[in-house]
Amino acid sequence: MFVKSKDITKLLVSVGAKPKSNVNVELNVTVKMEYVPLHVAFPPPNICHHTDSGASSQDVSMIAEPISLQAMCINIICFTHKKMKGYELNLGNFRLPVSLSADLLFVMVKYRLLSDESIRMFNSKHTNLTSVALHDVMLSIEGLEVLRQHRLTELTLNNVGIYLEDAISNRVINSSTSKSLRSLSLYNFRMEEDYMQRTVMTDLARRFTNLVHLSLVSVRLENDGLSSLCSVLTPTVTHLDISRNFVTDISPLTKFSASLKFLNMYNLYSVKESNAKILMFELKELLHLNISCESGHQLEAFLNEGVTPLSIEKMLLTPGGLAKLQSIDLSGREHITEDVVKEFLNLHPKISFVGLLLTPAANIQDADSLGMEILLR
Repeated sequence: MFVKSKDITKLLVSVGAKPKSNVNVELNVTVKMEYVPLHVAFPPPNICHHTDSGASSQDVSMIAEPISLQAMCINIICFTHKKMKGYELNLGNFRLPVSLSADLLFVMVKYRLLSDESIRMFNSKHTNLTSVALHDVMLSIEGLEVLRQHRLTELTLNNVGIYLEDAISNRVINSSTSKSLRSLSLYNFRMEEDYMQRTVMTDLARRFTNLVHLSLVSVRLENDGLSSLCSVLTPTVTHLDISRNFVTDISPLTKFSASLKFLNMYNLYSVKESNAKILMFELKELLHLNISCESGHQLEAFLNEGVTPLSIEKMLLTPGGLAKLQSIDLSGREHITEDVVKEFLNLHPKISFVGLLLTPAANIQDADSLGMEILLR
């Protein structure tokens, strides 16, 4: 339910404010959903009260675009949750629908209110979660066990304080979610022991048989782990992100030559030169490729081992490859010059976006005439 302007007087009076009669408010205003802390949702009277000198721009804005009643209710729950007995929503037999459950979780995460105790309110008795995104919240596996009560289609866990093998275990994810999950994004994880990588990646691939989107970013993934993952993972994956890992050999990705459309390899500094053919010719359905990196750090990783890193500029100038590519991000690559970019675009007329942030080509001239969006800075 949204507050319309005809309800504003009642709302302001209920919090102890008296709007000035000469403030004009347009009827039937559709208010954008917005979540703010409780002290903003219910501002002190002096914020809403208008003096004889006239309403300030802030005052008028608050009246013309009030926060919705639904958002207020969510904020009240979030900022008073510690008063709940056992952190349980007292809703009787009522269960929050999917959209409200997601909104409530979003606000709890945004304002860092989620803990092993407060996450209990998201039990399946009173909430219905299908998409979960947890960022920078320190939870134990005991706290995350509440997710097991829901059938999820999307799950994002970013820096939540547990081991990777625990995050994908039966204690957190039930068998129903294993089949229904379409998107799994895991960021900033480590395993209890590095030697477990093959086992953990194999278990992940076997558990989630219908994934379309898989992100494994900063999880200390190495060549053996990627090989184990790809050997079992079903070829339904169209989006793959393996950024910020220790992979130098992407040959296992050839299994997805007929399905992979989005490949993100940000900060994979030392992919082998021999892998250029895989990127150029074997991933035939690839539409979007990110091979950007942090500027000035290309030589910091893996130069021992005798690995010859992939020559990006040489790869770009190879005719006939990346036939369906629509966008590419080259940001941070120090050898990408304006001439290289222009020649690459001549070879790939379907390209609509090129990322050139922090490259020598960042000052490319006549970008508009090339007929595409170019990220320069």
